[in-house]
Order: sequence, then structure tokens, then C-alpha cells
Amino acid sequence: MGTINILFCFDLNYYEKAITTISQMLSVTNPANFYNIYIIIDKIPSFSFNELIEKVYKIKNYKILFRLQNHDFDNINSHKWSSVVFWRLQVPSLIPEDKILSFDVDIVFREDPAILFSNEISTHIAGVIDLMSVEYLEYDKNKQYFSDIGKEKAVNYINGGCILFNNKKIIRDRLYEKFLQEAKNNYALNEQHILNLVCSKTILDFIFSSFNNRVWYLRKKIFPHYAKNKKELKEKMNNVFYVHFNRPKQWSYKWCFFNRDLKNEWNDLYKKIFN
Repeated sequence: MGTINILFCFDLNYYEKAITTISQMLSVTNPANFYNIYIIIDKIPSFSFNELIEKVYKIKNYKILFRLQNHDFDNINSHKWSSVVFWRLQVPSLIPEDKILSFDVDIVFREDPAILFSNEISTHIAGVIDLMSVEYLEYDKNKQYFSDIGKEKAVNYINGGCILFNNKKIIRDRLYEKFLQEAKNNYALNEQHILNLVCSKTILDFIFSSFNNRVWYLRKKIFPHYAKNKKELKEKMNNVFYVHFNRPKQWSYKWCFFNRDLKNEWNDLYKKIFN
């Protein structure tokens, strides 16, 4: 049995969405592994996350571990995001694990996150290249997101939906102080920019991330970054490790054509837990 450290960050107003995503993630885990699910949150809940999760997931191969956010980023300005986006930068301050795998809440899992956690990295973080940064570099798109860091720093830019933290190295290299300093710059993509600017990176050489507008990406000339041709890319997109929703989210009422089945799967689970 292996121990897998997972991280989610959200405020308590988001707990229903988060519990649904955590339950869905657990449904694809290996029962032989044990999952420490760390949650950086604004307030310790008065109710049991476990009781809600156990409505749909009965195996006892996980533990919920709450950590209160430490307010270090409360006074940081943000273009349009909640201060919650900065909480994962508090990993070296709040979580005593050498390595931890961070996920956004707007994800539907297709494979066990242990597959991603098993990667050994010597850099500070690991992840996959962000498709928006690829567009910025290749076609001068998405200027509103990346112009504040420039094209040189947008190279090998990791998407923030899933990041593997080498927490031991981050702590050893005293990067938390640099996170705090960079947070004063009010970047367009906030903590995602900060992680990419401050940390050394490992680009994982397989696709484990997809967006609900993935067919739109096939129409662009982005696929050479991931595959030899469109056929190979379509095959990879159909075998992703997780699907990271862009817009609309899986819990929204808007029509979500390309990931309709995944949206329905997530919402069916939500109804079982909260109805």
C-alpha cells in the first residue's frame, strides 16, 4: 500500500462542489493505496465531510485533513479572482509532506491520481503545458493573461489545474517568501503565474488534462505539442487522466456539449450526496 497526498483549496461556501469532486476522485482510486486528502479552507466545518462522502463511497482508504489558511495573502489585490486562489501557495507553510499533488475543484477524474503522484521530480513543481500559453506563444492569442509576464517566461508554462509539488525542495529553497513577494504584482493569473515564475519545473510528457472545449483546440494548430497528428491527439484526448473544465463548469446550468457525459456523471453524483 502506498500513501498518496492530495490537496484541494476552497472556502466553505464551495463545500458541496468540493465534496462531489473528492467523492468522484475516490471512485477511481486503488483501494490498496491510502489517500491523505489535505484541504486548505477558511473555516473548519461543523459537519462531517466523511459522512457525506460515505453516501457514495464506502471504502476507508482515505483521511480528510483540514488546514486553516493562514491569511498571509488576504491583503493581496487580485484582478478578478478570490483570495482562495492563493491558498495553495501556503503548502510549504501548512503541510508537512515532502510531496503533494494539488487539484482544482472543477475536475472529473478518469484515472487514479496515484499515477501522477508517483512521478519523481527534482524540480520544485511538475505539470503539463497550458494550452492558452501555447496559443499566446504561437499565435499571439490570450494577451490579456500572459502579456504581464512576457513570452520568454510563458515558455513551458504549467497549467494550474493539477500541480505536483516537491514541497521538500520548495521549503529548502525558501520559496514561500518569494511567493509572498511576487503576489504583490497583481498578475492576471495570480498564483499560477507565481508558481511558473518562481519555481523550477518539470513538464510531464503525457497528456492528463483536457478542457470541455477540447474539440476547439483540435481546430487550432496546437496538437503538434502533444501528438504527431490529429488522429493521435484525439486518441489521447479520449484517454486522459482527468478532465479539467474551463467554461462552463460541470455544475453550471449552461449547456456543455463536448463533455456532456462527464458533466452528467458529476451532477448525478452531486444529487446522490445532497438530495
